[in-house]
Amino acid sequence: MQIIKGNIGGRIKRLRSLRNMTQEKFAERVGITQQYVGALELGNRTPSPGLLIAIAYKFRVSERWLRTGKAPFPK
Repeated sequence: MQIIKGNIGGRIKRLRSLRNMTQEKFAERVGITQQYVGALELGNRTPSPGLLIAIAYKFRVSERWLRTGKAPFPK
């Protein structure tokens, strides 16, 4: 599975914002810390393939969109 760093943090932040969630609530839902969510959103960390799968599953979005930004945008 290829992860394109690009703006993956921006996509995570956008998803979180669309769901009207704080970093803390988003973190709770996927089983990570709020600090890690912040680092992802800033581009300081790259999510593991397993984390991307968990986010896609929990938020019902395309894993491909999370990885590359090249799939239908979640609503």
